[in-house]
Amino acid sequence: MLLVRRFAREYDRMGAGDRVVVINNRELDCFLKPFLAESCRDKDCDACRYCHDVANRVVRIDEGFRQEFGDTVAPLVTALEKGGMWRYGKD
Repeated sequence: MLLVRRFAREYDRMGAGDRVVVINNRELDCFLKPFLAESCRDKDCDACRYCHDVANRVVRIDEGFRQEFGDTVAPLVTALEKGGMWRYGKD
């Protein structure tokens, strides 16, 4: 969880506030419908791409923030993707 703490500290230092991420909530009205019809628990997210495609359509991230903050968030994303977040003493 140290990576989360570092991420939060850096985020606060930058004073990003509300300018960073904008989500068009109206576009999410039917987002859960496919999951009610069929569970995705056993599906490969990268093969399915449903959530990725929806996120690409409805989420906007300030490009200046993305470029400036990318190096700070990269270790956190890697730890989440590889499971290191959940192993004590591992990256």
